[in-house]
Amino acid sequence: AAAGGAQPLVALLREGAPGGRAFALWSLSLCINETNQDTVVDSGAIQPLVDALRNPDISVTEQAAGALRKLATQDTIPMIAKAGAVAPLVALLDSHDLGPVREHAAGALSQIALMPGHRASIQRAGGISPLVALLTDPLASDGTKTSSASALGLLSFEGEDEATAITQELTVDDG
Repeated sequence: AAAGGAQPLVALLREGAPGGRAFALWSLSLCINETNQDTVVDSGAIQPLVDALRNPDISVTEQAAGALRKLATQDTIPMIAKAGAVAPLVALLDSHDLGPVREHAAGALSQIALMPGHRASIQRAGGISPLVALLTDPLASDGTKTSSASALGLLSFEGEDEATAITQELTVDDG
């Protein structure tokens, strides 16, 4: 991406044939790191990545959620949230995929929850219940559980209503 490959990949992600889009997304998600996050964002990657979260192909949603998780920084979280990522990320928590999709979605939501102004959007999208459910899901990976716990911890700082909602969900799951 730092060598100029981000723009063509993003263009292919936006306008390419479905197979080309999938490969562009895969390539883009693999190449994102701390040194090229800005380059990828400046190439206009956020909206096509958010759009890919709604793709019926689970491998596409996995790569999109993973890429957004890697791109989520203090500078980009507002852009990711404004692009409409929260609701589809919450929906992916209920995915029948037992692997990386839920882990990447929980991780991206945990990153978004780092910004106090975006915590309420996770709750409004119905994020608390599936995050709590992942904590006790025997099929959820340790990474999924860690990201879910992190997101819930951050959400509980939003206010008394959020903390109460999380406590109620935990009580329902235990009882």
